[in-house]
Amino acid sequence: VLSRGIRWELIPTTLLAQADSCIGSKSSINVGHYKNQIGTFWPPHRVLLAPEVLLTLPRDEIRSGLGEVIKLQLLKGQSDFDELMADLATLQSDIQVDLMSKWITRSMAVKKPYIEADEYDRGIRNLLNYGHTFGHAYESATHYAIPHGIAVVLGIITATYLSARLGLVPIGHYVELKSKFAPWHSPYGSTLLKADRATIFKAIKHDKKNTDEAINCILTRGPGRMEKTKVDFISVLQPAVNDFIDRELAD
Repeated sequence: VLSRGIRWELIPTTLLAQADSCIGSKSSINVGHYKNQIGTFWPPHRVLLAPEVLLTLPRDEIRSGLGEVIKLQLLKGQSDFDELMADLATLQSDIQVDLMSKWITRSMAVKKPYIEADEYDRGIRNLLNYGHTFGHAYESATHYAIPHGIAVVLGIITATYLSARLGLVPIGHYVELKSKFAPWHSPYGSTLLKADRATIFKAIKHDKKNTDEAINCILTRGPGRMEKTKVDFISVLQPAVNDFIDRELAD
């Protein structure tokens, strides 16, 4: 039996949920190997946060949540991103509830105007998918061996690499992010290196918003300057992803 319009409350217990998915009202499930194919929109009546539960999580669950935090602060702008990266340097060896609480609140503040302006994800809210076109494909191709937020970090680096190849952002911006993000995805790059390349590209093309000729990607001109761009699959996207995995990720 399916109930529609039922009042519900949410108590998220992962960093990924507390900092990102607990607001926005999207609920979706995977179908086969593909991410978020069936879903609906219905917001909770109330969200209750208890950051202390994060102390019970494995480290990779924390890193997975931080992937979405990183994405959101990049969307916000340079100063917020720099502040986050300075704080993350202290989290590599110790999970601090006060810092987690700070960035949970700051991340929801970034996401809030997007979801209020575009509840059903048909316009500006698409920018929240920065890193996800590639991240979802990396998850699918590795049979979800890469946690979601860590795949998003790898997806952000890929999107930035593609942006640099297209001349949207200086190559130095890509090099900087690649270096800064290494602690937040390693060693899952080796998992991605082993993934079947055809499966990655099939997952990218499977998104219903794409065609065989063009892929809708969220690319970047720098922190706070993301944009939706159609990218030719054969001549642009496929060579860029191959080069990223074969050359950049293998370094």
